[in-house]
Amino acid sequence: DRIIFSWSKVNQATGYDIFMSTSAYGTYTTFQGTTDNVTSLNVYYPGESGHTYYFKIRAYWSESYGTYIFSDFTTYKSVTF
Repeated sequence: DRIIFSWSKVNQATGYDIFMSTSAYGTYTTFQGTTDNVTSLNVYYPGESGHTYYFKIRAYWSESYGTYIFSDFTTYKSVTF
């Protein structure tokens, strides 16, 4: 019921967003966000037994006036409960 995420720090990133989908090539929605100093998360997620979930991460940079620049997504990783 826990998922451990870990990634490498991206130079000067303001933070990271983790996205989730129930299909590898489906629509991904925001799952969790972090701040710039965080490069791992241990998240409680009570997934349904026998179901597979897919996750991607991207970095972002905060610009002035609330605008953001986003990196490309990582390739997906799957978790089956």
